Amino acid sequence: RRDKTASADAPANAPTPGAAAPAAAAATSSSTIPATLFTGVRVLVAEDQIVNQRLAMRVLQRAGCDVDVAANGLEASEMAALHDYDLVFMDCHMPVRDGFEATQAIRAMEAEAESRGRARRRLPIVALTASVLQADRDRCHASGMDDFISKPFRPEQLYAALARWTGDGSERPLREAA
Repeated sequence: RRDKTASADAPANAPTPGAAAPAAAAATSSSTIPATLFTGVRVLVAEDQIVNQRLAMRVLQRAGCDVDVAANGLEASEMAALHDYDLVFMDCHMPVRDGFEATQAIRAMEAEAESRGRARRRLPIVALTASVLQADRDRCHASGMDDFISKPFRPEQLYAALARWTGDGSERPLREAA
């Protein structure tokens, strides 16, 4: 990571879902990803199913990511408040607090920090869900999620999301401490 502080206007500069980035094109062309491509990228995987947790963790670690796992939405929102993540992969249907509520809690924390003059860049949140209907995609975006990947996912989809939302590794802006 580089010691750069994100400006308050970072959300306006956020990539558009589906926008092509050089690393995204490379990431989607092959499931063989160099272990250093995303070195230093800190990812939170919010997923209640152990098999999915392990699979996502293995895929992301293979790409060089530092990965934490939350087993429910409450844990996810608490961990997002405590740690400086570059990206969250969020299951939508989890116990205790679902992914929609967890995302809303994270967005509320970001808004609270901004209102107190402690702006943090918008944390990219990518939905991971078995739902494939447009209404489900719309609900994800309405809750504050930035992108959407259907399960079962392929490694290339996670790599493409990493590239789209964190860049190619050359620029890793840090969020300011709350």
